[in-house]
Amino acid sequence: MVAIAERKFSEFFKKPERFEASGVVYKDAYLYVVFDNLYQVAKIRADLDPKKKGNELLGEIRDQDSGYEDIAFNQDSHRFYTLVECAEYHDLTYRAQIHEYDSDFVRRTGGWWLDFNFHENSNKGFEGLAWMKRGGKEYLLALCEGNNCAGGKEGKKPGSGRIHVFEKTTGTWENVASLVIPPGVEFEDYAGLGLSGNRILVTSQEASSLWIGKLKKNQWAFESEGKVYRFPMKHGRPRYCNIEGVCEISSENGETLLAVVSDRRKKGKKTKRCSKKDQSIHIFRAT
Repeated sequence: MVAIAERKFSEFFKKPERFEASGVVYKDAYLYVVFDNLYQVAKIRADLDPKKKGNELLGEIRDQDSGYEDIAFNQDSHRFYTLVECAEYHDLTYRAQIHEYDSDFVRRTGGWWLDFNFHENSNKGFEGLAWMKRGGKEYLLALCEGNNCAGGKEGKKPGSGRIHVFEKTTGTWENVASLVIPPGVEFEDYAGLGLSGNRILVTSQEASSLWIGKLKKNQWAFESEGKVYRFPMKHGRPRYCNIEGVCEISSENGETLLAVVSDRRKKGKKTKRCSKKDQSIHIFRAT
């Protein structure tokens, strides 16, 4: 992976003071970014030029955290979806929530619980979201943060990544399949999900890495083991310690360019070295 452009969110916006970036999606030459601590969504030019017009924060200001972990765009309805990782649903079970917004984030137009139960604490759930259409049907893909969709020690045992598939039905999104990330992808955690055609993009914060795999045409399965890319290192240590969301962006010369966002460094959990790349948006070339 080669970094070709990157900016701190504070270069685009003077307020707020914290930008806990968690997800990103590309649409019409702009990158839309959600933050765990904000209900506002950042609309940023894909060239990452903070001096040109078009960069803005959309939506309402609230005094509470949104809990948004990722964002997806429905190309049919022209609606955005935001993902709430996990919230108490019923009798000590937890489910992720989807909030639907219009194309300008002026109005919330819908909301659903995803049809999958988590039986542990509410801070371990789905971390990534993508929308796709297949065989005339609409689907949401949701990436589990932990291996086997579990928390604790079990969730950190590498080799059991999962992406759940939800089909749009009348009034809900029904869980219809589970995509198994190849066991050779030895990530301890899964931080972001992107989709480009039949290509699935998955980031890992702990591994400071990206995996790209290809979906089979008529099955909810991958064609092969795919490929793992490491984000740039310095003296053998990760420079990008807080990687979260990922998406592919259009390139005039056919290159694979990826937009990635980084969360705020958590005090006590990451070294000060990691703050140099936190609360930022990056453009990488996959090599």
